[in-house]
Amino acid sequence: MDWNAVWGTISSTCTTLAFRLVGALAVFFIGRLIIRLILKHFPNGSKKHPLDPTARQFLISIAKAALYLILIVSIVGILGIPLASVVTVVGAVGAAIALALQGSLSNLAAGVMLLIFRPLRV
Repeated sequence: MDWNAVWGTISSTCTTLAFRLVGALAVFFIGRLIIRLILKHFPNGSKKHPLDPTARQFLISIAKAALYLILIVSIVGILGIPLASVVTVVGAVGAAIALALQGSLSNLAAGVMLLIFRPLRV
């Protein structure tokens, strides 16, 4: 057994993994900064944007979850995990949750539409 070849393989693998981890950490911190900047520019419910505070907060939380999901998928891609399987798993989980909560999600969508469009006024 050639120990120099084994040590060379181990060191090259560790070096590659270290560069991937550093890149993933850099993307994570830069991505968090970008997500904060994007969420800061959501409308505050002023006269220019007469959006109900409840609907505004709901839309912000949905956007935040979607942006963090995109960030996590890109970090997983940087780490070298095949993205096809990750996207497939995320899609299957989303479809399972949507089918399980079908009635509740339709009621939630109707409530959000009532908050945003305001068809009834006091």
